[in-house]
Amino acid sequence: SMAATSTYGSNAWRSVLISCQNSEDKKITEENATTIVLQDQTPVPVSSFIEEIHVLPLESEEEHLIGGIDNILFTKDRIIVSDMKISKSVYIFDRNGKKQAVINRLGRGPQEYLLPFYTTLTPDEKKIAIYDNMGSKVLFYDLDGNFIEKKNVNFTFMSFEYIDENNIVCVTYLSNDPKLKKANANGNMAIFTDGDFNIKTSALHNPYGDNAQFPIIPEMRKLNGEIFLTPAFCDTVYKVVPTFLTPHYYLDLSAIGNTPHITATTSHKEYSDIMNHSTLFYGAFVENSSFVMFLLSKDRTIKEKIFDKRTKKTFSLTRDYTVNKSTATEWFDVYLLNSKYVCDDQFVTAIPAYEILMGYSAIAQVFPQLTGLTQDSNPVLVFYKLKHPEQPEN
Repeated sequence: SMAATSTYGSNAWRSVLISCQNSEDKKITEENATTIVLQDQTPVPVSSFIEEIHVLPLESEEEHLIGGIDNILFTKDRIIVSDMKISKSVYIFDRNGKKQAVINRLGRGPQEYLLPFYTTLTPDEKKIAIYDNMGSKVLFYDLDGNFIEKKNVNFTFMSFEYIDENNIVCVTYLSNDPKLKKANANGNMAIFTDGDFNIKTSALHNPYGDNAQFPIIPEMRKLNGEIFLTPAFCDTVYKVVPTFLTPHYYLDLSAIGNTPHITATTSHKEYSDIMNHSTLFYGAFVENSSFVMFLLSKDRTIKEKIFDKRTKKTFSLTRDYTVNKSTATEWFDVYLLNSKYVCDDQFVTAIPAYEILMGYSAIAQVFPQLTGLTQDSNPVLVFYKLKHPEQPEN
């Protein structure tokens, strides 16, 4: 029965979360999670992992400029860019960066949204799904920006992804949502629904209770069609499969500082001490078929690590320009560390045009595609084809 599954789900995950925050408890790695041991190492130049860089300026039109990017989606012939905060629009380009359409439908009508809070694609990659959290609905548009349909949602979440067409995972951290209570899912952060957003079951108990002073939204990433979920301050990345989570990567942080134990009773002072003097993983990572890049925070400084799946070696990267030579051709190298997206097995980031022009005004001499770039142009996408670093001679 559904009640049985949801109770089982919440209890099963309660035990996982306890082990997730207790690094001595290796139970969690029995589920074939890959263990990645992180250590303090001398950073290597970012360029040692880059085989090729390809830049793609997104076509600009004065009345429809991208203000900020919160998600980029790729299909075989489209690039979809979501700007929730500034222009409140979703932009559709072809794979050469030429503008195809803009979805800009602010309003209270059935085909409109109050806030395009989260944008993703349906599993067939034929429809753009936009969650309007203020309007409690998800709107669907085709890849030319035409409205198709809407589905109402009766609970609040931060983000959602399709596991397949009949299974959706939604991430929340709100307690006291009456619909979640009714579905016996209150206090859980991963909510599994059917294709119409009806709750089936839930998992990942929120160990911080109602303590809203912590940024406790789990990080969800969809990479190469797979969905990953990481609770804040955790050392485990979970893979999401229909109606449950399975440990995928286990980060062994013991050599650089253990995962802190934060609970509902952690005081504000203890919390800020932990922030200042701990190694934390918030779930920011990106991977392709050969590499996984993790961003950690150590004593409030960002540390980038890259794991080579083939050799099982981990390397430290850095933004430090003394480690990364930065001639014109290598100016984009260090931006690899900002990559959040993957397309055709390449890491992808977006850089604002003004940042490129400030950093390297003659960039168009190196990349002719950027001729005509101005401070007001749309962001430039940068695609990184990665390579295994040359092994130094012993």
